[in-house]
Amino acid sequence: MNKRTADYIADQLADQILSGAIRGGTPLKQEELSGLLGASRIPVREALQIIEHQGLAVRLATRHVVTADFSDAHIREIYGIIGDIERRVLCDLAASEQQGENPGIFVEETLTELEFHRKIYGMTDNAYVRNILKNAVECYVRFAISLPRQETGSADAEYRKGTEWQDGFWQKREVKSRQLSADELRGAAAQMEPYYEELAARVITERGKHQ
Repeated sequence: MNKRTADYIADQLADQILSGAIRGGTPLKQEELSGLLGASRIPVREALQIIEHQGLAVRLATRHVVTADFSDAHIREIYGIIGDIERRVLCDLAASEQQGENPGIFVEETLTELEFHRKIYGMTDNAYVRNILKNAVECYVRFAISLPRQETGSADAEYRKGTEWQDGFWQKREVKSRQLSADELRGAAAQMEPYYEELAARVITERGKHQ
């Protein structure tokens, strides 16, 4: 993906906020960030607008921008909602593919975890849903998958179940390049809940290091 300077700054700020390194309610001032990051005020201002759109910052009535405050419950809710939307998209793709109306998702041997999520939002023909998922994937999902895996008890056992391609994909073994069948798309949809529970657990654990 082609990224602007503002996008890179937004990613850095997003990671710091989601990790808890920047606490909720912290003022984000353009002048201070420009000096700290060695960037001009224009991309910094654009970056603040991006993270505000992502729900990571709040613009007050005074027009000052502060970081959003997240509890563990908020984190679980956010990732649960993202997983539910992806599940719905995968189910719709499976139904369309079964009826021969949609080419479905093609996976390559070099497919990364983040790229798989990008394929999901790229395949939906609902522009509103695509925009929501793209925003979520490029921020919340991108950050979570960069963190170490967490064991989540019974949910982790469910997370490990799946079709052959899923086992290979999630565990980073090679996946044969091919089109996913309707059954495989439904199988992926069934994994979304435990998968996103585990992603939320990663973020909560990381945030605990900064408390």
